[in-house]
Amino acid sequence: MKRITKNLLVYWQYLGGVLLLFLVQIFSIVSIAKSVQGMRSTGAENSGIEYMVSEAVTSDGWQQVELYMSDLEKSEWNSSYEKGEDGIYYLKDSLKGQQSMADLEDTFLVPQAVVWKISQMEEDARSSLMEEYGSPFQIDYMQLRDDIEAKLEALGTKEIQNCAMQFVQEQSEAAGVDMGLMKTQYFSGSIFWILLYLLILAGTVVAVYRLFDATEIWIRRRILEPEVRRAEQLLMYVGGMMSYGIFLYGFSWYGFSQEQAGAGWNLAGLILLAAGLLGVWLLRTNSHLENTYEKLVLTEKNGGQYIRNIRKITVWGIPIAACAAGILAVFSLKAAYLLFLALADGMIICSAFLIPEIAAAADCVDEIFEENEEEIY
Repeated sequence: MKRITKNLLVYWQYLGGVLLLFLVQIFSIVSIAKSVQGMRSTGAENSGIEYMVSEAVTSDGWQQVELYMSDLEKSEWNSSYEKGEDGIYYLKDSLKGQQSMADLEDTFLVPQAVVWKISQMEEDARSSLMEEYGSPFQIDYMQLRDDIEAKLEALGTKEIQNCAMQFVQEQSEAAGVDMGLMKTQYFSGSIFWILLYLLILAGTVVAVYRLFDATEIWIRRRILEPEVRRAEQLLMYVGGMMSYGIFLYGFSWYGFSQEQAGAGWNLAGLILLAAGLLGVWLLRTNSHLENTYEKLVLTEKNGGQYIRNIRKITVWGIPIAACAAGILAVFSLKAAYLLFLALADGMIICSAFLIPEIAAAADCVDEIFEENEEEIY
């Protein structure tokens, strides 16, 4: 087995290129998943508004939010907007970058949510609520804010975000923002990026195919023994498959952390992996599963077709399956990440089954014939 792996390292330029292309594929697939999910949540549900920050606020809305802010928040609120001649407060263009909007979203989230929640109350209920926190001219707005915030948090982790988004939508529409145009632009942009990432994905799949094909040609030229040649080809694809699974695991775990998902999502992937590895062990050791094992094992008779099937799965099947899982993010991005973990588990489990086959095929041969390495290049 050491001879096989050592010989395979001769093609490190080709195989290193394959691994880099795998990373590009996974990045493209995850980006497609995020764009698809964004079309449903941001595009359809939020009218194309990506951040819970009002880019245009009416004078009344401006004053109401300011009441429920700390001194530091008020300073940030005042420095972020400019009042137009029409009386509307507009967010400064210099603050419309992704990072700036994300920072402002964290700062303005709670005051906007509180204002919207109070605005939905009946007039009598709202007046009674205000009386509980002081006289009409001296209301303890910060205490009121804290109590409303606590009630919203009790309703669920997303309730504050939902209320803040409702405020932003309401203010944007009241300030004269064309919500239909904003929604159309968001959908158009999302479709553009999805098509671009699909094009990149297709290009990388073709590039991986060509790199694997070139490596197979060199293997056939350098190695004469059929058993060793098959073992080396199979190891090449198994190594790629396992690397893809590990990369996909990393992207999925990072995605769960970004979505603030609980540890249970990652744990589900690990449980599935453990169950699959246990299944591989039983398949190899349980005599009752001997017939099933013989159908799956690599033999001299099915060696050529076996390699071709593994190649199809690695080059074409895995990216297509991952892309299909990503598109299902239209229902839930967390569910898409869970499908990515399941797919990664399948690749790692399959690799765990095949590695002993590679070792067995290689150990039966005494020598590996190699041409002069200079002839490779």
